[in-house]
Amino acid sequence: MSAWLAALRLQFYPMVWAAYLMGALYAAGTWSAIAIGPAMLGLILLFLLEAATVFVNDLYDFPSDRRNTHYGPFTGGSRVLVEGRLTPADLRQGALLALCAAASLAIAGHSLLSPAAWIVLVALAGLAIGYTLPPLALSWRTWGELDVALTNGVAPVILGWLLQGGSLASPTPWALALPIACSILPAILLASLPDREADAAAGKHTFAVRFGVTPAIRWAQGVVGIAWTAALMVWSACYGLSISLTTALLAAAIHGAALWRAAGRLRQRLIARRMDATLMLALSYIPWFVAFPLLVGPPATI
Repeated sequence: MSAWLAALRLQFYPMVWAAYLMGALYAAGTWSAIAIGPAMLGLILLFLLEAATVFVNDLYDFPSDRRNTHYGPFTGGSRVLVEGRLTPADLRQGALLALCAAASLAIAGHSLLSPAAWIVLVALAGLAIGYTLPPLALSWRTWGELDVALTNGVAPVILGWLLQGGSLASPTPWALALPIACSILPAILLASLPDREADAAAGKHTFAVRFGVTPAIRWAQGVVGIAWTAALMVWSACYGLSISLTTALLAAAIHGAALWRAAGRLRQRLIARRMDATLMLALSYIPWFVAFPLLVGPPATI
């Protein structure tokens, strides 16, 4: 059981659920107005797709993971395959079971899914599994960072919005998702640095492998500012200037500045190593762009 819990990598689920709930809240208008059936359907589907994705990732990232000596809680996979705690057959069966359960649940709850929700759900499943699964294998072709931003930042917000009756044509969920997607990119770019040597040896062309350590860090630093700027534009348009908005933006700016400086210090070393503290700083930057909309709730004019 402990091996399967490790393989699930549960530390990555809460942010996806929070983004999904934000989309649901803004479509419904208030927490009390959220339709429980569709909301629960979406949460369970996201869990199953995430589970299938991490199992597939362990399978197809094995050539890199087994070479990786700088792995940590956020990089280098779950290690269950490398350490022999589970077999490739176990992970294949687990991924297949999760995907079959997701498909069965979606079919059973088809009345709760609009055509647009089906499109987003299928696209999400394809992009999530295609992160490492051939023939897409996006993370092996330098598209993995963008893929994670879409599947963890954009798609959950859109899915939550659609399952509460929102329209895919509305700009609201897209605007809400933009700061989240941008805030995810620094963490993904920085997380590839400890894995760079192992990825290069395995033929996995992440952004850091293809373009180098310094460009990856500089892009991470740049997107830190883009996420904050996007939040400023979206939130001020929704809420206008207020004490709560100013406080949230100031706190996010301080956090972002600390992350920017930490990334800059990495650039001076240019070595592959564990960097758990920096990754924690990067990952904890993301919740700012979900917490404020969730706590404040939709404005009356949305």
